Amino acid sequence: MLIIVLSILATISLIISIFSFLQKGPLISLIYYMSNQSERKELKIKKRYYFIGTIFLTSAILFSILLADEIFHLPSIQTPLIIISIILCVYYIVRYTQLEVERIKKKINKK
Repeated sequence: MLIIVLSILATISLIISIFSFLQKGPLISLIYYMSNQSERKELKIKKRYYFIGTIFLTSAILFSILLADEIFHLPSIQTPLIIISIILCVYYIVRYTQLEVERIKKKINKK
C-alpha cells in the first residue's frame, strides 16, 4: 500500500512541477487561492512558477527516493533524504521571503 501511495505522490508532484515550469495553470500556493482576481494576475509571474516548480520537483525526488527505499530496501538512504529535505526547507524559506518582499515593495510603490 505504501508503494502505491508513494508512486501517486511522486507522480502528482512531478506533474505539478512540469506544469509550473511550463507556466500553465494556477499556482499551487495558498496565497494565490486566498487572493482576489487582480492580485492573482500579479502573482502569476515567471519567478513564482519556477519557485513552485522547484519545490514540487524536489518533492517528487524525495518521494522517489522513499519509493526506491521501500522497493529495494536500500541501507543508507536516510542521509541523502535528510540532506535534500533540509536544503528544500532552507530554499523554501529564503526564496519565499524574497518573493514576498518583492511583491510588497511593488504594492507599496503602486500606492
